Amino acid sequence: MPGIIRPAFLFWGMAERYDDPVLRFAQELELQAAKRVEGFLTGKHKSPFQGFSVEFAEHRPYNAGESIRHMDWKLLARTDKHYIKRYEAETNLRCYLAVDVSGSMHYPKRDAPSLNDPNKLSFSTLSSAALMHLLKKQRDAFGLALFGQQVEHLSPAKLGTLHHKSLLNSLARITYSEAQATDLPACLHELAERIPSRSMVVLFSDWLQDPDRLKELEAALQHIRFCGHDLIVFHVYDRKTEMDLDIGKQTTRLIDLETGEQLRVEPSQIRAPYQKLLDEYRKSIKGICKRAGADWFEADVARGVQPLLLQFLRKRKQWLR
Repeated sequence: MPGIIRPAFLFWGMAERYDDPVLRFAQELELQAAKRVEGFLTGKHKSPFQGFSVEFAEHRPYNAGESIRHMDWKLLARTDKHYIKRYEAETNLRCYLAVDVSGSMHYPKRDAPSLNDPNKLSFSTLSSAALMHLLKKQRDAFGLALFGQQVEHLSPAKLGTLHHKSLLNSLARITYSEAQATDLPACLHELAERIPSRSMVVLFSDWLQDPDRLKELEAALQHIRFCGHDLIVFHVYDRKTEMDLDIGKQTTRLIDLETGEQLRVEPSQIRAPYQKLLDEYRKSIKGICKRAGADWFEADVARGVQPLLLQFLRKRKQWLR
């Protein structure tokens, strides 16, 4: 643990993996994601969203008899001339949701996965499911990547109900999986190569990596951007315990979820230097994302999914067209 910031600890053991609980969790995941998205959209838009990957390119004169669907009515009002808007692309968005499933994402440890009292992994799966629901409503293609020490799963971006349910089942199964180590740079390099170019890539991770490998991590994010991807980064954490170190006043045994390393500490004695190191590390991650041209968002599991969606959609205003 010395030299490595890993505030994910208190490992109580994994729930056993059964098919029935996984299927029930997948169904609950779909229902809760739909509930959160529908509740969020109430009053914001009266009709289903339109694809938001289409970018305006230029005007051209209107030809008699053609569709007026892309008529520029504002330009008509100003100039009394008929022009049609032309776009760079007529295809819908292709979005890949990439979730870190390494051991530290299983913190805070639960006896069983929960969406009402989530850990970082179940929070990320619910957020991913909510974005899938939104993409499905907009008729945009979406895929899923799960990665830890290596890329465990990568599905192509598709449309359709069966595809949607298959990805929900994949999210549910990984929520019940065993904890594993992480190699963020290697996984991100692989995703950059395997995901079709010019996709939107949404990354959920706690970004816990050996500080000595930050340059490798930055190179991996730069690789994703070099491949033409639109990159969004969610930094997932539990503020109360990971940031504020609110773990009580008694001597506490910390256990690294990825290495099993243990350390006994007095919280009051380590809190100040710990928070200083963590703040410096967090600023480093934010700076890396900024230099890579990625949109960076904080995601505190205690705040819930709706505030995260609101923050994201406000910045990505084209989602609300």
